[in-house]
Amino acid sequence: MLARYHVRRLEDLPVYFIPVTIEAAEESDGRVMDQAYAAIERNEAQQNRLVPLSALLSPFLLGFRFKARAAACVERLSLAKRSASARKAAS
Repeated sequence: MLARYHVRRLEDLPVYFIPVTIEAAEESDGRVMDQAYAAIERNEAQQNRLVPLSALLSPFLLGFRFKARAAACVERLSLAKRSASARKAAS
């Protein structure tokens, strides 16, 4: 960042350094979380294809699939709320 603005010290930057680094960290974290959620969704899709086939052998599994999906949705909402609260507190 120092080279970008042609300065030698943080104090000489024309922007505040800490907010810029926080923003960069949030962008990086967002990409990591997107990759993690994509992996979870791929795994969930595989499971969703497998469970109906398995339910032919055990109808109990079909009900379990919907409970697991609901729990995953609740967890995602909770994570999103915590993330939004953290961003709000940081700004």
